[in-house]
Amino acid sequence: MKIGEKALVHLDAYTDMVFTGQLESIDPMGMPGDFSPKLRHFSATFSIQGHDPRLMPDLSAAVDVDPAGAASAGSTSK
Repeated sequence: MKIGEKALVHLDAYTDMVFTGQLESIDPMGMPGDFSPKLRHFSATFSIQGHDPRLMPDLSAAVDVDPAGAASAGSTSK
């Protein structure tokens, strides 16, 4: 993954909302995984393009990173 890669952000609380996002940063140090000493997890920060009144702090989300850059620009909400 590289800074600037496009992603789709799906909010867990609002399954009908999908935002286009972008990778802003990745922590340089990985934390050990719970299941294997060979696995590491890294925290990453994504920006979200667009806005919606339901978008607020502390909402959980799933992020699909698109390394090919094929995520469409803008946000969509149904």
